[in-house]
Amino acid sequence: MKERLLNTIEQLVGRRAMWRLGRALYSHAKADFSNNYQTNGERFIQQQVLNLAGSSRDKIVIFDVGANVGEWTTSLLDLALAQQCSNIEVHAFEPIPATFELLSHSISKHQLGGQVKLIQAALSSEDGPSKMYTFSNTGGTNSLHFEPMLEDRKVNTVLVEKMTALRYCDQEGIDRVDLFKCDAEGHDAEVLFGAGGLLKQERVTVFQFEYNHRWVFARHFLKDIFDFSRNLPYVLGKITPTHIELYDEWHPELEKYFEGNYVLIHRNFIDSFTHKNGKFDARNTYA
Repeated sequence: MKERLLNTIEQLVGRRAMWRLGRALYSHAKADFSNNYQTNGERFIQQQVLNLAGSSRDKIVIFDVGANVGEWTTSLLDLALAQQCSNIEVHAFEPIPATFELLSHSISKHQLGGQVKLIQAALSSEDGPSKMYTFSNTGGTNSLHFEPMLEDRKVNTVLVEKMTALRYCDQEGIDRVDLFKCDAEGHDAEVLFGAGGLLKQERVTVFQFEYNHRWVFARHFLKDIFDFSRNLPYVLGKITPTHIELYDEWHPELEKYFEGNYVLIHRNFIDSFTHKNGKFDARNTYA
């Protein structure tokens, strides 16, 4: 009966329309929302971190890894200004020279721009130079990993400097990071591994990272993060516009490479964030 119904729908609307509708429905059910920091829940995380840190500590330390031209950081500064969080300290990392110039100009115009330290480097799992593939000065797809799907576009390369988050924090005397946001276009797992010492020492409250199809070119899985964090005092979840969806363990349904932002939250602070718990059932459905 189900097959007959689906075949009838395909005949009426065509496979392409059916595919697009099915993907849209599936993405919505999985809480995979469009990559817009204003609406996909990232701004919600910024707000909740400021609320938590602002009420408990003298200084709020936030990392923006893969800062690009500074839109995410500017959004954060706007929230901090509205909440009168003058004790905010942002470390924004952008390795590409031309993009770094645009970032510097953008941040310099903000009222709280003086509280942002700009670092022209890429965070990773190791120190040293590396080739980065660039498509434009403002390109959100510039990456340390080449994406064959974009080979029809003009591709340039630039030599960038890599360092680990642990090394950077130790040399800068940073004891704790309240929010560590990572948008490294497929290199996110390597950034996390380079920050592993910080998580083991419980020096990070929230580690946010982007997950998408570019992880394929970096040869990583979301399962790698579940395995990495298994013995750490952190809970893994996905960011949605209204809450964090928590997972007790990895499930194949999560490994679809659809665009999404995930977080590792120290378990002592999980109740400070709006969240929901659930499990996958025998039909591979999360509820």
